[in-house]
Amino acid sequence: MQTLNPIILTMGLLALLANAPAATLDGSVRTADGDSIAASIVVLYDSQGASVQSHSTDADGTFSIEVGTGAVATCRCHTS
Repeated sequence: MQTLNPIILTMGLLALLANAPAATLDGSVRTADGDSIAASIVVLYDSQGASVQSHSTDADGTFSIEVGTGAVATCRCHTS
C-alpha cells in the first residue's frame, strides 16, 4: 500500500477541536496530473496517531466522511 503525497489531495487541512460539533469532510483524491483515483482509502488519525475512521473513494475519486465530535489531527490517503 502506497501513501499518496498530500500535495495531490484536493482538500484542506482538517483540524477539529475536541468539543467541536460534528462536521463533514469532503474531498477528492487525484494524481499529480489531475486524474481521479477510485477505491483509495482516506484515513483520519487522532493526535496520538491512532486511526479514527476510514472511507473508500468513489469511482470519481471523491469522498465524504461524517466526523463526530473528537479530535482529528491528520488525514492521509492510501492506494494500492
